[in-house]
Order: sequence, then C-alpha cells, then structure tokens
Amino acid sequence: MRIASPQREWLKAYGLGDDIIAGILTGLILIPQALAYASLAGLPAHIGLYAALLPPVVYALFASSQVMSVGPVSVAALMVADAYSNAAVQTSIDAISVSIVLAFEVGLILLILRMLRLGVMNTLLSHTVLSGFTSAAAILIIFSQLDKFIEADISVFLNDMFSISYSASILDANHESLYIGLGLLTCAIGLLQMLGKEPDYKWQKMAKRLVPLLILVLGVFLVSLFQLANTLPLVGHIPSFFPQLVIPSIDFSLWKLLLPSALAIAFVAYIESLSVARVLASRRQERIDANRELLALGAANITAGFSGAMPVAGGFSRSMVNYSSGAKTQRATLVTVLVIILACTFAQTFIEKIPLVALAAIIIVAVFPLIDIKTFEHTWQYDKAEAAVIAVTFSSVLLIGLEFGLLLGVLSAFILHFKRSLKPHIAELGQLNDRPEYRNVLRYETRCDEDTLILRIDEVLYFANITLIEDLINDLLKTRQGVRHLILACNAVNHIDSHALDSLLHMVKRLSENDIDVHFSEVKGPIKDRLNRVGFEQQLASKYFFFTTQDAVNYIREHKSNSKEEAHHGQKIS
Repeated sequence: MRIASPQREWLKAYGLGDDIIAGILTGLILIPQALAYASLAGLPAHIGLYAALLPPVVYALFASSQVMSVGPVSVAALMVADAYSNAAVQTSIDAISVSIVLAFEVGLILLILRMLRLGVMNTLLSHTVLSGFTSAAAILIIFSQLDKFIEADISVFLNDMFSISYSASILDANHESLYIGLGLLTCAIGLLQMLGKEPDYKWQKMAKRLVPLLILVLGVFLVSLFQLANTLPLVGHIPSFFPQLVIPSIDFSLWKLLLPSALAIAFVAYIESLSVARVLASRRQERIDANRELLALGAANITAGFSGAMPVAGGFSRSMVNYSSGAKTQRATLVTVLVIILACTFAQTFIEKIPLVALAAIIIVAVFPLIDIKTFEHTWQYDKAEAAVIAVTFSSVLLIGLEFGLLLGVLSAFILHFKRSLKPHIAELGQLNDRPEYRNVLRYETRCDEDTLILRIDEVLYFANITLIEDLINDLLKTRQGVRHLILACNAVNHIDSHALDSLLHMVKRLSENDIDVHFSEVKGPIKDRLNRVGFEQQLASKYFFFTTQDAVNYIREHKSNSKEEAHHGQKIS
C-alpha cells in the first residue's frame, strides 16, 4: 500500500472529471443530510449547511484520506441534542451557542490528541462496543423524530396512549403532520425496497442515494399542493446561507459543563471517521495516517465553531457515494461545497419550504440500518461474553444516556479482557508423530518424554496473573511425579512485567531445589533483550534459553545420554 498525500495529488490533472462528477453527486446527497441532522441536533436547519461548507474544505487541506466526505453525522447530532438538553437544566444558553462551544471543544480535544500522537486511541473502542452504541443511538434517534410526526412530546403521548380521548385529540390536532410524515416515510421505504438492498446497476445505486433529495422535493410539493405552509412546521426563513465569523461564549462554567459531552463526541467522531477512512483507503490500496486524521478533524471542528456550525465527522454513506462515483482526490470536496453554495443561492425558497417532517422521515430511513442485530447474533454464537458487552452497551445507552452508556460499554470490554488475562490458557505440548512440531496433547496425537513437561503459556505475564500461572504449573507437576525438566514455550508471551519476572526467578530456583530444571524456548526478541539487561539468564544457569522447543528437548536428551555414558564408564572403571 502507498501512503496517501492528497495535497500533492490535487496538483495532478488526472481524475479531474471524476472528481467533478463525484462532487456534484455527493453535494446533492449532503444537502438533505445537513438539513436533517441539524434538525436532529435541535438546531435551525441552516446550521447543518454551515457545517457542510467551510469545515469540509479545511479537512481536505490536512487529511490523509483522499475521498472521505466530512460534515454533520447522525450520532454526533444526537449527542449535541443530548448535551443541550442537559445544559438547559442548569443554564439558559441557546442550542446554537451550545453547538458552537461543543465544536470548539471537540476540535481542541482532537488537536491535543494529535500533539500527543494518540492516533492509536481508536483501538480503545472495540467493534462490539461500537455495535451496541450505534444500535441504541439509532433507536434514540428514531424516537426523537417521532415528535415531528405528531407535533407533541412522544414520551407523553406513549404514556397516555391508552387514554382514548387524549390520543384522539392528538391525532385530530396534528393530522397534517402525521399523514404527510407517514406518507413520505412510506414512500422512502417503498423506493428503497424497490431499488433493492444491493442494486446491480449503477443507475439503481445512484437513484437509491438520491431518495432523500426526492423526499424533500415531494415534501415541498405536498406543502404547496395542499397549502400547508401555515399549518405544517417548515424549515422557515433562513437569515443567511453563508456563515459569519463567530466567537464562542467565554463562559468557563459552560465549557466545563459541556466537556464530558465534547469528549464523548470527539471520541465517537474520530472512531467513526477513521473507520470510514480506512475502509475506503483499503479499497484504493492506500494507507491512512491516524495522527494526520486527528489534525484534519480537529481543524475542521475548530472551523465549524468559528463559522457557527455544529461538530462534524466523516459520514459513511456519503463517503461511499463519493468513492463509488469515482472521486480521486479531495478536489471532489471542493465541488461538493460549490454545489451547496449554488443550491443556497438559487434554491433558497425551496429550502425554506421543506417540511420538518420530511427531514424526520429522511433521518429515520438513514439511521434504521444502524440497528445491528446480525452482529449480536453472530457474536452470541462465537463468544457469549463479547455478546454481553454489546448488550451492556446497548442497554446502558438507552437507560442511562449516550456518554455514560458508551463509558460503561468501554469499561465492560476492558473488564472482559482483564478477566480473561487473569485465567490464561496453558497447553501441555507433545511432539507430533514423525514431525518436528509440538502441539497441544489434548488436540493431537503426540508423544512425550516421561521426565519432561512442556507447557505453552498463551498470555502476557504480569502481576495480576503470575500467581495463578504458578499455581497451575505446580498442580500439573504434582500429577507428574517423574518430571525432571520443565520447558516453558514462550512464543505466545508478548510481555513480562517486573513483578512477573521476579516471581519467575523465585519459581525457577524453588523448582531447582526440588531437582526440576526449568528451560525457556522461543522467547521473543524484545523480551529477551530486557531479560539480558537485568542478567536474568545468568542468575539461573547456562543453557536455559533455547531458540526452539525442539532445541530444548534435544539438549535434555543429549544431557541424559551423556549422564548415562558417564555412569556406565564409571561402572567399568570400578
């Protein structure tokens, strides 16, 4: 794979036509997404357009990904709405100010992580945690949009749904929104089903991606046809389609209040973006620089804050559209921004007449596939403990909230890993018949020397598990009274901490006092280097470390043979 350097690629003429086509198509898809996700965040629709203008351009200047499209995303939008609802309890600040502060904080967090070169932090979020989190977030997003269908608090409606008079009054008072919303939602689902889950033809794929734009057009048409401009909530008047320079509120108490939400948004946005970038890079035979992505996303979010927008991240669906449409470089992003500018300039009346319920229908259709049941089913069959991590994350997000639910999911994954490391797998090895390899005696037909026990430890050795490992070794030795040589195959050991090293030294000396010699085979180079620095081998004796397990066995057999010859020679002399 080659490392992408997009800024240099921009100067080349190749792929310019492909970038223009991809940029136009991505722009047509990004417009309804930007409007919808701003609505999801509880912000005016034009805030989403602000997030789709300057931040993607700044991202393109620094990014290592050539084709990822950055802008508003569903999960981050939901987290913005959640942060505002929490902040509104303690302060009177408006939603736009909250989104601006969050964008600044997210950007600063990502830039600090870049300075610390912590691009690898994406490994902290396992696939199981991400699956549970996104599934629960998708459900929360769907329920948050149901309010727009009935123009009432959905939780109140559901609590009182068994009250006939209440439910009837709700339906009677808001039938325009309900009927138009259900009609648009049904239309969107029907079109997507008709085009197929995985279309075979390019025109079908493109038509499927343009369904959100068609829903907006249909929504505006229905508003005009039935003259619902005064009865149906619309996007409404937009003060300016083009962002102005904004200075965030310098209220440290507010920044402190929003910091946990900003940390969660930064974490999720970076993980989601890097995952998208790597998927696309693998298809293009390129590599992604994780630290450069931190810089690019951090700068993009700082720009979002200065332009009065909301936090941004890489979007999977529109990035895939950008890639599959033939984008070669981030010039396609510049074309996408130009498309949005032209739309804002010449289609202002159209955008202002978009019904909010049409945006809700787009959001529901977009996030429904995020409810990932297949991953849970597959994981349950493969590893029930990891499936439990998905369940914990999923239920925690639904019951407790996004930030703490995600934190509990990450903690549950670490607890599972820690628990497994406390009970490492130790296999007794034997030599395969007529072959030099050594394998688990419980799985293969093997042969073993009666006075030699070979054990393979499949875990790092550290303070929390070394005592248990010693106990397991002692229990095995008790069942094999004739053992005089213990070989520890360390090919699966990647680390030995100082506590475990000290315990190993005491174990070797204790066993030596009981006439059992301990040998080490296949110790990895970095570990061997650290052992040599403290003179570990010299503290034991010579010939205790071997390149392969077979070398250790050969040494033991040769040593026994020499001992027998010496004993036999001594008998002859006597």
